Amino acid sequence: MMSTAKKSVILINNCNYARFLDQCINSVLNQTIAPDRIIIVDDGSTDESREILSRFSERNSNIELLLKDNGGQLSCFNAAAHLIQDNEVVFFLDSDDFFPKDHLEQSLSHFENNLDVLICEVSLYSENKSFPSSPIAEPYTFQNTSAITRSEKVWIGAPTSALVIVGAGYKKIFPYDDEKNWITRADDVIVYASSIMGMKKKYVPNILVSYRVHDSNSFFGKRISKQQHISRAFSIEKLFYSMCNRANVPLVPSCANAYLEIEDFPESVCKKFNIPDKKLFLIRKWIERLNRKFIRN
Repeated sequence: MMSTAKKSVILINNCNYARFLDQCINSVLNQTIAPDRIIIVDDGSTDESREILSRFSERNSNIELLLKDNGGQLSCFNAAAHLIQDNEVVFFLDSDDFFPKDHLEQSLSHFENNLDVLICEVSLYSENKSFPSSPIAEPYTFQNTSAITRSEKVWIGAPTSALVIVGAGYKKIFPYDDEKNWITRADDVIVYASSIMGMKKKYVPNILVSYRVHDSNSFFGKRISKQQHISRAFSIEKLFYSMCNRANVPLVPSCANAYLEIEDFPESVCKKFNIPDKKLFLIRKWIERLNRKFIRN
């Protein structure tokens, strides 16, 4: 699915984060390898964001600025879908986060051998203090995670700013019309959909993206209510149904197919992404089978 071309596009989504925009955009402009394009989608900001973005756009010809009404994170990804080309590599970046100087250079070096999705690691950042994550594993390539994702809803990915995807893969996922249920956490759409569609993923723990910790984070460090859990579960079920239809795969895979995918996963990879190991997976399936038999009787 992946073209050998390595044109890069940075997709920044912003809503009322004027105070972080300078650091975010400058981290992109100061890369050791310049991006081919920078797309910034402003999601109905009411602070000084649009004035700041206009100044950056006027000074940098490779910045494409999209101004839209407020609709949430997924709506930003949808709005940019018509601008993405198959032969591009798309770097997602939330406007409250920022890239290290060699992020593009390091990341693009991994896009070979038909790679579709790159999963980086995050380094927690608070004001002027950085808390680097400790890599827990060597780089690992997932050839296919569709069956195990459909079976166990495992989340083989990273927060938005630590995800990179080929343009052809982006266009398979977006637009996705359930915008009202993905005002935030639209990285779930990327992570789950790319797995369901059988995209080849690679996790590289030594590429760190600065993920900013602040009071306005939607989920980090916050308590999630029971209603929010229920609402999110409903949104995920709807997402799985839609993406399985797109990929023309059954919502529930065979036990054998899921087992074959995880058969050779290293223990460290299973731990990192909360993937059940072979023994635990078989025990779960045995219990599910007993429960179904009990209900029928």
